[in-house]
Amino acid sequence: SCSNSAPSTEPAHREAYSSEAGDNKAKSRPKVLLLFSGNKNRPQGLMELLDGAGFRVHAYDNDRANGGTDRDDIRRDDVYETLMRRVKRGDYVCIIAAPPCSTFSVCRFVTSADSPDGGPKPVRDWPNITGLPCEENRAKELHDANLITDRTVALLRAQRAVNGAFLLENPASRRHEGPSFMTERHGSMWDYPAVAELAAI
Repeated sequence: SCSNSAPSTEPAHREAYSSEAGDNKAKSRPKVLLLFSGNKNRPQGLMELLDGAGFRVHAYDNDRANGGTDRDDIRRDDVYETLMRRVKRGDYVCIIAAPPCSTFSVCRFVTSADSPDGGPKPVRDWPNITGLPCEENRAKELHDANLITDRTVALLRAQRAVNGAFLLENPASRRHEGPSFMTERHGSMWDYPAVAELAAI
């Protein structure tokens, strides 16, 4: 059968123990937004631990290998705008976000002996943290990564504005002197302007 109704713009997210969704007690539990959640069905994962601690979890990750769909993708305006509305009205006691770190990874500066082309090349470095000139396919990867980072920071700023808690997780810089030093060119997500400004608040 066919329907002429417009598709829903409400994002599809994995809710911990969604079979409880109709239960008034479950609905009254404080909610946590988990962005870039990873595997949504992982035993003893963060979702399960938060649920066990008494929280109701809304988890988003568009990686199909992790059980996600396009409607988990904050690059989509409808998904992002719906999440922003929820955050601004104070739906969540906490947001936990771990945006993809691939374009910020220090591994981009390491030549892989196992890859015919040496592995993925840098698309950003510390002096050019928002992006280096690169070929078309890398330019799209860079654009998407910057969009995801900017939108994540915007959601966290909105969360702070309603006095909500948040946690942002990403690897540390490897350009500073010390045991973790690898290359002075490395630019981590913590060097990205929007993230640095958020951390300085």
